[in-house]
Amino acid sequence: VMAAVPNGGWCEYPYDPPGWIPEARDFMLTEPITIDSTGDVVMPSGPGLGIELDWDRIAAHGEAI
Repeated sequence: VMAAVPNGGWCEYPYDPPGWIPEARDFMLTEPITIDSTGDVVMPSGPGLGIELDWDRIAAHGEAI
């Protein structure tokens, strides 16, 4: 919703090295969420939420229940 509203304000996202870093946050995505030089989140351009899950990576870190 924030991306659809002009001047939608700000959005906090976690960054707390060494545990909570982009590589840990985005490991399950085919393309990571990126931040531009001004600190803004670059909105994904794909359909829906704009992200695609990497099912192979997810399967490698979990087990079927």
